[in-house]
Amino acid sequence: MKIGIFISILIIISIGAFLVVKFILMPNFEKIRPLRNMTHSAKVTDKFNMGKIYVLDDITVNLLGSAGRRIMVAEFAIETHNDAVLDELKARDPQLRDRFISYLRRQSAENVLSNSFQSLSKSELTKIVNSFLNSGRIDSLYYKQLILQ
Repeated sequence: MKIGIFISILIIISIGAFLVVKFILMPNFEKIRPLRNMTHSAKVTDKFNMGKIYVLDDITVNLLGSAGRRIMVAEFAIETHNDAVLDELKARDPQLRDRFISYLRRQSAENVLSNSFQSLSKSELTKIVNSFLNSGRIDSLYYKQLILQ
């Protein structure tokens, strides 16, 4: 008798677990799995494929505190995989140049020569560019040229 009750309880628990997996867990997993695969493949693809590039060239500024004796020449490449963003970057070129010039003029020669300047400035300039855009975001910003005289 005790073995029969034990086997009956075991069968009821097994059927309950099967129904939970079949009707609750599996439908949710089927919804999530394609999104996980798509996100992973998009990251891998974007990591190895260079996007379209928009170049801000020949930005020349006097550096902070140099009384005009120290200048910096910079050229930037802005990467995006979105054609609409590329078109918007072209249309907003004067605004972007103005903001980049303002940002770079606030830098001293000592700051520009520091080891962390490039990575910090790329991060801050990326935020500036993205604040202008309505059609999406840029993927990366690169220095093509950086000269300090």
